[in-house]
Amino acid sequence: MKKDIFQYRDYKAYIEDWITAQPARGRGLKAKLAEVMGCNTTYVAQILNANAHLSSEQAERASRFIGHSYSETLFFQLLVQHARAGTREFKALIQKQIEQAIENHHNLSKRLEFKKVLGPEDQLTYYSAWYYAAVHVVLSIPELQMKEPIARYFGLPLRIISDVLNFLTAAGLATENSGRYTTGPVSIHLPKDSPAITKLHANWRVQAIESLNRRNEEDLHYSSVIAISSADYPAVRTILIEAIERIRAVVRESKENAAYCYCLDLFSLRRER
Repeated sequence: MKKDIFQYRDYKAYIEDWITAQPARGRGLKAKLAEVMGCNTTYVAQILNANAHLSSEQAERASRFIGHSYSETLFFQLLVQHARAGTREFKALIQKQIEQAIENHHNLSKRLEFKKVLGPEDQLTYYSAWYYAAVHVVLSIPELQMKEPIARYFGLPLRIISDVLNFLTAAGLATENSGRYTTGPVSIHLPKDSPAITKLHANWRVQAIESLNRRNEEDLHYSSVIAISSADYPAVRTILIEAIERIRAVVRESKENAAYCYCLDLFSLRRER
C-alpha cells in the first residue's frame, strides 16, 4: 500500500510506515531494500533507528523500489537532504523547498474542484502513450486498483504506473484512498477533430501490431481487402457501426476483470487526386 509522502517531514518515519503498510507488515522488505540500495540490513537498521542517513544515490534507488513518481522522488530527496543538512542555513533553504513542493502538490489537487471534462492540455498527456488509457480503464476492476498489481498486469515499471496514477488523480480521472485508485468524477470525450485523435488511433494500432508479434491464439486479428460497389459501401459501414453499438451494450453490462483492446478499420484505398 502506498503512503502519501507529502504528509511526511521525516523520511525515516515515511519508510517505516510504508514498510508496515505492506502485506504481512512488510516482512522481508528491509532486506530487499538493503539489496536494492547496495548495503546490508544492519546499515538499513542504523538508518531507520540511529543517526545514519541515506545518500542521494541510495535515496534514488529506494524511490525506484518503492515506486515513487517523479515528483515524489524529488520530494523524497528533499526530505533526505533536510535530514543530512550540516548547517542551519542549508537546512532552512531545504525547508523552503519542501514547503514549496507541498504547496505545489496541494494546488495541483485543487484543480479537481473546477473540472468536469478533461481539458485540451491534459488530453495531450492522456493520449501521448497507450498506458494512460489502459491504466484508467482497469481502475474499474477491484483487483487492479493498486499500483503494484497494475504494474504486473501491464508489465510496466512501477515508476511509470505511479506517474500515470498521479496524472489521472490530478486530472480528476481517478480518485485515491489509502493507496487504492478508482475512476474519478471527470469525464473524457475526444472530438473527432481533436489534434489528439491521430495519436489515439496510432497508439492502439501499434499495440495491435505488438499483439500480432506475440501470436497469442486467443487474440483475433482480421484484415481483408475487398472489391465492392460504391453503393454497397454504406451498408458495410452501417453493419460495422451496429457491431460497435452491440459491443458497447455488452461492455456497459459487463463485470470487469480484464482489459482488452479492439480496433476497427474501414477505409478507401483510393489515393487518386
